[in-house]
Amino acid sequence: MSQLPLILIDTCVLLDDPDVIVRTCKKGGIPVVTSTVLDELDYNKSGDEQININARKIIREFNKFDCSKLEIFPSGMLLLDQDVLIKYQFKIIQFYRLEENILSLGQIMMVKLLNLQKIIKWY
Repeated sequence: MSQLPLILIDTCVLLDDPDVIVRTCKKGGIPVVTSTVLDELDYNKSGDEQININARKIIREFNKFDCSKLEIFPSGMLLLDQDVLIKYQFKIIQFYRLEENILSLGQIMMVKLLNLQKIIKWY
């Protein structure tokens, strides 16, 4: 199983920096977005502000990815019963969408916190 850190990517981060998923992959992290983030991107796609332009760009890019349903996190953590994890793959870039159960988000956050020092060194 992968020992790479799972990095939970927030809507604000994506809207401010649409390339964060690519950079996270290149630096050895496993990017994860929740279904809530995707809903918020969809909500923000209308308008002429930079965040609206970025939201549209992200949604267009996500539509290029092939996706498949997974039974476990790439780090080896098990999903909870109600969780759905979707892997998106486009060329060498991949990320994961979690239709979230709050306990799984807690697991991701714990992994993120445990790897915080490594993450800080990346950037």
